[in-house]
Amino acid sequence: MAAGDAARHGDRLSGLILMGADLAGNVNLREARLRVLSLLAERDGVASAGEVRGGLRGTRLTLLPGAVHAFFGRYGPQRGDGQPTMNRATTEAQVVRAAKELMATP
Repeated sequence: MAAGDAARHGDRLSGLILMGADLAGNVNLREARLRVLSLLAERDGVASAGEVRGGLRGTRLTLLPGAVHAFFGRYGPQRGDGQPTMNRATTEAQVVRAAKELMATP
């Protein structure tokens, strides 16, 4: 939903960060001229890596090594999610760094 809204109202936004999310079939962020960061947890068992990668049209992908889908929030384990090989604090630091890099890009 956020990507669709961003595509329609990109002139009012400076960027968008997607966390373990794919884009709906008709959403094209390239036309919105937004800075978009798509985060993919390497061991995500909830969001399909193929769908996240396949829906990138106009986004920059950052792979979070050893991370799982549940690291994108504080809601606990998700059914079907993978087993992390990285700790949450390291992953969160990588998310913050990637977000700062996106915001610093003109």
